[in-house]
Formats: sequence, C-alpha cells, structure tokens
Amino acid sequence: MDNYNIPVKQFQNTFYSGSKLIILEQFSPDDSLRYPAVVLVHGADGLRSKILNRGYYNIAKTIAEHNYHVFLIHYLDRTGTKKINVRAIFKNFFIWTKTISDAISYIQSHPHVDGKNVGVLGFSLGASIAIVVAFQDPRVKAVLECSGSVPSWMMTVIKKMPPMLILHGENDPLIPVKEAYKLESLLKLKNIPYSMKIYPGQGHIFLGEASVDSINCMIQFLNLNLT
Repeated sequence: MDNYNIPVKQFQNTFYSGSKLIILEQFSPDDSLRYPAVVLVHGADGLRSKILNRGYYNIAKTIAEHNYHVFLIHYLDRTGTKKINVRAIFKNFFIWTKTISDAISYIQSHPHVDGKNVGVLGFSLGASIAIVVAFQDPRVKAVLECSGSVPSWMMTVIKKMPPMLILHGENDPLIPVKEAYKLESLLKLKNIPYSMKIYPGQGHIFLGEASVDSINCMIQFLNLNLT
C-alpha cells in the first residue's frame, strides 16, 4: 500500500438500517481493486458545517489515495436528528451504533471490498460511537478515535477490542484530554494494543501541521492493522 496521490472516485449510495434509508458516501481508488474498508463516523455537527464537512472529505480522499475504500456514513438519517444535544445522544446513541454495524454489513457485500479487513474511524461523538461499535462488532479489525471519549459503562464490561489509535488535542475544550488518558489506562489494563498521540496546543479540531500529522498517523495505523 505505497501508492500516493492516485485518482480517487467519489460515489453516493444508500442502504437500509431499521427500515430507514441511510446515505453512504464512498471514496475509492480509481482502479476499483479489492482493498480494505474504512468506515468514517462524523462528529455531532460535521455534515452541517461546511468547514468540518470539507475536513472529512479531505481525510476520506487522502486515506483512499493509500488504497482503501472509505465510506462516510450519514448515520443521523436513521433518527432524523437535526440538532445534537445530551438528550438526543442519550436517546439515540445505540441506534446510531447499530446503524454503523448495518453499514459494515452493506460494505462487506461490496465486490471490491476486502470484507475481512474493516476499520472504523470516528471523530468526537463519532469517536465514541466507533469505540462502542468496535467493542460490540467482531468484524471491526481496527478502531481510530479522534477527540472522543469512552462511555463510562464500558469501563467495567470491556474485555477485548481491536487495536486502537487515540488522537487528542491537549487543549480540547469540549472533550478534555483526560478522556484520552482514561481510555489509555483502560487499554493498558486489558492488554489491548494501542497507539496514542496528544497534540500540544491543539483543541477539539486539529489545525495546521497537527492536522496533516494526524492523517499520516491514521494511514500508518491502518497500514499496520488492516492487511
């Protein structure tokens, strides 16, 4: 997987989850050969914000350039949620995790996806969803979480997980960096393989060189764990 800047095609498809039609955006190498898949789980307002939306598209395209099929899931379609708040998260969290698992089932049926090598990449709320999906769904072979947190109930029930990458800003005002260290302690306790990088001076969203470096870390982690 050493090709860089190869052409990437973008498609939009749909699948069903709980009788709801869910949009799925696909970013794939132009030659459409059989490659591992990465499920991208956006944050609370990612697809409503033009700035964040461009960021997700850039990450998806860059990862796809390194010979992965990347799928951005519009998981809020499942609940029709327009505004994210604590109440909405409490009510819908496990519905959203089920939607991501249903997305994995759809993705595995894709003729050019290596269904045995699926990773989940989440940001903020999407990172917490990605962690729970990886815990519940044995088909997930790698989980990458950016600026997220581990749900408190998992602290006592978790036994095993796929390898995990933790990326967090040291000055994150929304999800404090202590959440990253809490997750690290849990993974150490359970002997779960992980990598972690804390970015000094960065907040909830990585900017500048930290943004570029974080994507490089993601690709290196995927190359190591999805083969």
